[in-house]
Amino acid sequence: MRKNNIKNKKLKKKGSVLVYSLIILSIMLMGGLAISSAAILAMKGSISNDKSVQAFQLAESGLEIVLKDIKDTQDPTSPQFDNSYKIEDIANNSTDACGGAGECSASCKTSPDPDELQITFFGALDPNVVMKFEDDSPAYLDCDKLLSDVKRITSIGTFEGVSRAIGTIAGN
Repeated sequence: MRKNNIKNKKLKKKGSVLVYSLIILSIMLMGGLAISSAAILAMKGSISNDKSVQAFQLAESGLEIVLKDIKDTQDPTSPQFDNSYKIEDIANNSTDACGGAGECSASCKTSPDPDELQITFFGALDPNVVMKFEDDSPAYLDCDKLLSDVKRITSIGTFEGVSRAIGTIAGN
């Protein structure tokens, strides 16, 4: 009888090692899943931040192109001074506006209203910068208005579905 009792205790101990092993493995698995889940969330946040930064840089580039045109054509001391220069002329001279690199194009879109200057950098399928111009009224200016009438400029950059806007005051 004593031998059977010892045998039963040994069998119970062998079975308990299996249970302990399964518990430890499941804890390790849950820890691994938690770490990988945190890493995936961090990566998604990083990608989203990269898109936001890229959209902001596009908006800033569009604004710089327009500000350069305003500086070149509206400053009486500039050799390119032209008091009749219109918003749409920026689009017509897009090769010059884009630094002559041929890596962007611009067009004035007249619908849907309000008019807006669209700039496409690096051969993107859709315009990735939209420029809107305002004078002292709350409405946006049409593309056929004089550049000298522009008081405020808003540039909206879009990259892979993320948009960022930047604005500035222009003129006097």
